[in-house]
Amino acid sequence: MRASPFECNSRFLWAILPGNKLDSGEIAVASFDFVAKFIEDEYPGARLTPFEVKLLCNLLSGRSLSEVAEKNERSIETLRTQARNIREKLSVTKTSSLDFKVGFNIVNRLMSKSERIVLLANGNPA
Repeated sequence: MRASPFECNSRFLWAILPGNKLDSGEIAVASFDFVAKFIEDEYPGARLTPFEVKLLCNLLSGRSLSEVAEKNERSIETLRTQARNIREKLSVTKTSSLDFKVGFNIVNRLMSKSERIVLLANGNPA
């Protein structure tokens, strides 16, 4: 697993962003439904299947295809095909480019909304 500012579980993708003060920051959280809608809005004509959204979130989180395959009881070849489909739908040439092409744009969309969680530094808002 490579280092990544993203993490996901079975329903959400989130990013922990550093704040202006030590021990502070913000958390951007997106449901898989939000990610799917974001893809439809930002990439006209691109619709990801529910599992492609899950795979995208796992890839953004730094998981390898073999880790995702093992966890979801799918073949590595199936996941390679699905990852290629994601890249083609989003016009991304390399999986490693997804962070910048997609992940940080999701975070920017989330952070532009008023619904944000601000981490506290020593009990004070950051």
